[in-house]
Amino acid sequence: PAPGVLSAIGLLVSNLKADFSRTCLQFPPHYDLKQMERVFFEMEGEALRWLLSEGVPPAEQTLQRLASLRYRHQGFELTIPWPDLDPDAALAAACEAFHARHLALYTFDQRDVPVEIVTLHVEAVGKLPPPEMPRVSGRGSLGDAWLATQIVHFADRTTETPVYDRSAIGAAVEIEGPAILVQLDSTTLILPGQTGRVDDFGNIVVSA
Repeated sequence: PAPGVLSAIGLLVSNLKADFSRTCLQFPPHYDLKQMERVFFEMEGEALRWLLSEGVPPAEQTLQRLASLRYRHQGFELTIPWPDLDPDAALAAACEAFHARHLALYTFDQRDVPVEIVTLHVEAVGKLPPPEMPRVSGRGSLGDAWLATQIVHFADRTTETPVYDRSAIGAAVEIEGPAILVQLDSTTLILPGQTGRVDDFGNIVVSA
C-alpha cells in the first residue's frame, strides 16, 4: 500500500430501496391529472405495504414520486421528480424540469414540442440503522500472529520478510515494514520504511 492508504475489512451497507412503476400515457393538452393522482396513490399504497413487510418503521420510510416524460415522437424518456404540489402546479414544474434536464444532457430543448407522460413511478426508501462494526481489541500481539518468513525482492533490496496472520493481530499493534499480512481474501504488503498500525476495527493505517 502507498503511504496513508487504509487496508480495511470493509462492510457494505445500504438502505432498502424499491421502485414501483406503472404505464400511464398522457398526451397534451388533455392530461388526466385525476387519473395520474389515482395511480400515484395506488402505487404509494403498494410501496408502504412493502416497507411494512420489510420491517421498516414509519419514521424511517420515504416515498418519492417521479414521472418519465418525452417530447412527442421521441423514442426515449427522461425520469423527472414529480413535485409535491397541487396537480396543475406539479405538472408545470415537472415539464419545466424536463426541458432543463434535456438541455443539460443533449445541449438543446424543444419547448414548442408537446411533452408526453409515459410512466409514473414511486420510489420507496427504508432507512436502516447504522451497523455495529466489530472490534478487534481481543486479538493478540505481533508475535502471536507470526507465521513464517519469505524472501521478497524489493526495488532496492532482497530481504527475508516476516509473514503474519492478519486475523490474529490485535488493535494498536504496530507493524514495521517490510512485512506481509495474509488473510482469507487478500494479502497486504507493507514496504520497507513504512509502518502499519491496526485500529480498533481492524483497519491497517499505513504511513511512511
